[in-house]
Amino acid sequence: MEDIKNLTARKKELESAVRPVLASRGTIQFDNVQITVTEQAGRKTIDKDALIADGIDVEKYMKQGAPFTKMVVKHVQIV
Repeated sequence: MEDIKNLTARKKELESAVRPVLASRGTIQFDNVQITVTEQAGRKTIDKDALIADGIDVEKYMKQGAPFTKMVVKHVQIV
């Protein structure tokens, strides 16, 4: 169990180092593995407490989270 915790921590550490590098390159390919990293807009949420207090205009209370990166790894056929 301790090994899993250590590996999980190491994975997070490596991801935080690798993601910015990959994001600056967009898509890279190694043999038949393609990796694409893109920045995604944060999700929008509704501030329900404010809606309850005011009860008016849903758009007025929309919030958007911080941007984040998305990594896609897929096997591709080499032609």
